[in-house]
Amino acid sequence: MFLPAQGTYGFPTSGTYVSSKFAFNGMNESIYRELAEYNIKTTALCPSYVNTGMAEEVGPTIGPDEMIQPIDIMKTINWLLSLSPSVYVKDVVIECQKKIK
Repeated sequence: MFLPAQGTYGFPTSGTYVSSKFAFNGMNESIYRELAEYNIKTTALCPSYVNTGMAEEVGPTIGPDEMIQPIDIMKTINWLLSLSPSVYVKDVVIECQKKIK
């Protein structure tokens, strides 16, 4: 069972937050396509719960060790930067796997 990334699915009681993420993804797709002809790349990172203070405030139903760790976000960015110039990545969805108890 996976917890979906914000901005890729709607969630009850979080319509305002999720709609801002959907808007961001739409903006990213537009500039991704507009700027590609100038060899400018954009990538939207769409993680679910990341082990940060913001995640703690939301009160997720999973523990910090079950969340995406900030180092994994950094590794994803480093991976994107290491790709060859001909590779374009529009978005990366990163989901944490919830342990079924």
